[in-house]
Amino acid sequence: YCRQYADYKGYCVHKVFKDSGISGGQADRKGVVSLLKFLKENKEKRYVCLVDDVSRLARDIRIHLDLREAIDSFGAILESPAMTFGVDADGRYFENMQALSAMHHREKNAEQTKKRQQGRIINGYWPFPAILGYEHQRIEGHGKVMVPKEPLASIIREALQSYASGVFETQAQVTQFFQSQPEFPKNRYGKVTHEATNRILRKITYAGYIDPPKHWGIELRKGKHEGLISLETYERNQERLNGKSKTIVQSNIADQFPLR
Repeated sequence: YCRQYADYKGYCVHKVFKDSGISGGQADRKGVVSLLKFLKENKEKRYVCLVDDVSRLARDIRIHLDLREAIDSFGAILESPAMTFGVDADGRYFENMQALSAMHHREKNAEQTKKRQQGRIINGYWPFPAILGYEHQRIEGHGKVMVPKEPLASIIREALQSYASGVFETQAQVTQFFQSQPEFPKNRYGKVTHEATNRILRKITYAGYIDPPKHWGIELRKGKHEGLISLETYERNQERLNGKSKTIVQSNIADQFPLR
């Protein structure tokens, strides 16, 4: 749409900035930051910024006003195929009302999404992105349901059960176990962090339960997904995590030492 408008106006498209899948309610979007940096470095050329719609610039009135001021300060001209950005009081009023409408639409969508998620949780379904070791599958009569994803599910199950039984005496050994598994995801440094291990050990979702965000006021409930471990195993892990005992970390937990 913007390219057709540029052709109609006789503009040469010099650069395209995109923010795919990111909320317009965020000010520090990568594309927006790159756009402002580009305009700042090219003040003397007085570029025209084309946006498909006012809502593509921002979906928050405060962010819109800040971006509008920044673009103006760099000497750029803001245009859109869908509307005219006015420079007088009436034009500014209409523009700001459009930005306010976009913000209202974003907030309304967020409210409706939250209500749908709350409804799914009440019925025992995990409405958020699948946790590590699971994937979402659409099942007739249920919608999207989390199901174990191999081989990660088996790796996590073994780690949780081994920690509960004392095969792994410390969280560090659990981390070492994860680190030794080629299929287990690592961070950008090729490592599994102790924080990642702790999150897995403390997540009751692996026991087949749904733990809603605390501020939603929804109680813990049994989930429709298959747990990787029993509730008893989860509770045993929490007892160990919250205990005061200290154990010397064994550096070698290879197969030739099965009793460890």
